[in-house]
Amino acid sequence: MTADIPSLAQNPFAVITIIAAPAILTNASSILTLSTTTRLMRCLDRISALNRALDETTLTGEQREAYKLQAELSHKQSRQFLGALRWIYVALAAFAIASFLALIGASTLTVLPRAVIDFFGTASLVAGGVGALGFVWSSINLIIASRITLVIMESEHEILIRKR
Repeated sequence: MTADIPSLAQNPFAVITIIAAPAILTNASSILTLSTTTRLMRCLDRISALNRALDETTLTGEQREAYKLQAELSHKQSRQFLGALRWIYVALAAFAIASFLALIGASTLTVLPRAVIDFFGTASLVAGGVGALGFVWSSINLIIASRITLVIMESEHEILIRKR
């Protein structure tokens, strides 16, 4: 016995329920994109400041080496931020696709054959899964970037202590 497909007349909130999770995750992806972009821009500013500092002739050899280390770490950090942004963009696109497919499937529930509806449902779930994996990979990149930040902060602290 097959289950009857519920009509939108029985549950007018079905469309909203189906697209709510991917839509919220799309918003979360956008916010994560903004914050990661800000962190990347600050990292690039730091690289520029370090390069200017390295051009100074008044640096001691020890200070120069510390700044070179920070510059190298900042370059690694910027690559992590870029990797995170790539995966956030993948997640953003995947969640938007999942929302769109869920909306199409829910709005055509009563007019399309069951196989087509099942396709939209499966495709929406797959797109949502890709989005979730994008979040995981971007989070890994952001964790690595944060660990690099700690090393840079420790190096900067050592420079300040030596100046005193």
